[in-house]
Amino acid sequence: MIRTMKRMLYIFAACILLGAGACSNAPEDLFGVSASDRIEECLADYRFALQARGQWVMEYFPGYEQEYGGWIYVVEFRADNTVRAWFEGSTFVNPESMAVESDYEVKFSTGPMLTFNTFNEYLHYFDYPGTNGGYQSYRGDHEFSLMSMSGNYDEIMMRGLKSHNAIRMTPLPEGYTPERYIGYVRESQKSVPQTTLRVLANGRQVAVMTRENLFSEDSFESYWQSKVWTISYDCMRQVMTDMGVPAVDASGNPVYEVQTVREQLSTIVFPDRSMRLYAPYVFKGNIVCDGEEIDYMDGESMQCFDRHVGATEDSDFFICSDSFIDFRLVP
Repeated sequence: MIRTMKRMLYIFAACILLGAGACSNAPEDLFGVSASDRIEECLADYRFALQARGQWVMEYFPGYEQEYGGWIYVVEFRADNTVRAWFEGSTFVNPESMAVESDYEVKFSTGPMLTFNTFNEYLHYFDYPGTNGGYQSYRGDHEFSLMSMSGNYDEIMMRGLKSHNAIRMTPLPEGYTPERYIGYVRESQKSVPQTTLRVLANGRQVAVMTRENLFSEDSFESYWQSKVWTISYDCMRQVMTDMGVPAVDASGNPVYEVQTVREQLSTIVFPDRSMRLYAPYVFKGNIVCDGEEIDYMDGESMQCFDRHVGATEDSDFFICSDSFIDFRLVP
């Protein structure tokens, strides 16, 4: 009965739409502008912004789970539909060439898209099957859905067509050449001399972050392993039954136990030595430390970290800039 009623509603709605279309003798919609004109106007806005700002910093995350960390490109869009790209990974891709040129296109598919449509050894490094990463490549993108643009062209947000990862572009800051910006990105990563950092929340240690190795630009593997951290901590979490249902006791109260959480964090680093996680990390429960439950941690998040100078070169630390909790990453 319910299914029949739903079907009748769908048919009724379709008839209304068809009737509205039949009554219209002009290709204009309610706004007096055709759909094709609106699409072309949108594409023209993106083309203008890309070329007007000239050089952009692109924060790029390959991999379906961002498993290779975040990477910095600088891209320059030209009116002749050529693009010039600088890449922080050029040291292991092509150390002889700082910039590589190819073509780009702003077009409409399922929406406005930016595509790098001729081969570029920097822009296609993560998305060229058969060479880098095997037949599946590193599951990167060279086609991006254009999601939004700020009114003053200070930010363009995109999403990878395959990975669905968010990709952010901002104008290259004044005072930087592309080469200088990329160089400072590498220096920022070199300046972190630890593979283990303690996570403090309001002065109490709540977790540990570790990575495979220190920053090294000698190879892709050593490079990305320095960008990916693993966060570990113990917390109180509700027990799940074998059926995947939250467990309760005889009185209907939730049953909790101490569980160890280990999760991957994908980071990107900027010239000012700040660091950002791909997405806010949300703690999965109240932390248990030395047998004591810290009852303000469940659901708290952290993402952006500013670098602060310590007493010695090896004692620099990070302070989270986007949380009510005083999160710090310390040696």
